[in-house]
Amino acid sequence: MELETNEKLDGMILDYTKEEAAMDDEAIHETIIYIATYIFALMKNADWITFNFGVHMQKVTRKE
Repeated sequence: MELETNEKLDGMILDYTKEEAAMDDEAIHETIIYIATYIFALMKNADWITFNFGVHMQKVTRKE
């Protein structure tokens, strides 16, 4: 987990292990939605999250 707080909009980067990166695309998408929902609900200053599952990388914003 890496926090990015130097920019106007605060965010974080989440890197996952090889075991988690081996999930299929549907499981990755579901995981991203659940985790982003929790983080945005708990951290009012988080505006974006980048999920890194090895070859699959996706950025989610609070607005989305």
